[in-house]
Amino acid sequence: EVLACMPPHNSETYTVLTESHHVHTTLSQPLLLADGTMKLVSDLTIGDQLARAGAVTGIIHSGKRKVYDLAVSGTNRYLANGFIAQGGDGTWAS
Repeated sequence: EVLACMPPHNSETYTVLTESHHVHTTLSQPLLLADGTMKLVSDLTIGDQLARAGAVTGIIHSGKRKVYDLAVSGTNRYLANGFIAQGGDGTWAS
C-alpha cells in the first residue's frame, strides 16, 4: 500500500545495469543486496549482488529525469523493474 508519494521533480539520474535488468534511479536510492542489506546506488560497485536482479554490470549517468519517491506499508520496500528499492521516510510529505 502506498502511504505517500514525493511530488515529481527533476534530478540527476543513473542507470544501474545487471545482466537481465536495468533501472533508472538517483545516487541516494538504497537498493537491496542479495545478503539482505541495503546499499546506496552511489556506493555500488561492479559485481555487487543485488537481490532478484543479479550482479551489477554497470552504472551509467543518464542525465536529468523526472523522479519521485514512495513510502509504502510493511517493510517500506518496493519492486522497481526487478530491483528491490527502499521507500522514503515520508519527510517530504509534510
